[in-house]
Amino acid sequence: MSISPSSGVALEFLNTLHGSVRVAQEQKTLLPAEPLLVEQSFTYNSGNPLATTAQQNESQRQLLDEAARRVLARVLLAPALR
Repeated sequence: MSISPSSGVALEFLNTLHGSVRVAQEQKTLLPAEPLLVEQSFTYNSGNPLATTAQQNESQRQLLDEAARRVLARVLLAPALR
């Protein structure tokens, strides 16, 4: 989060999703565990209020969609899975 030095109001936020990706089949690891980090920043101004339920849901959906894209890309590029 960044704070305005003049007003002390939050101006920018960073949503972060931490996880781990591992692919296994019947006790055999096909893709070892790898960290997954997805970040999404957004800014705030008085004309764009934050924290409505719809905005929270949309922000979470975007974060999870990006995480899913990254997981699929790792699986598709994994040499052990080709």
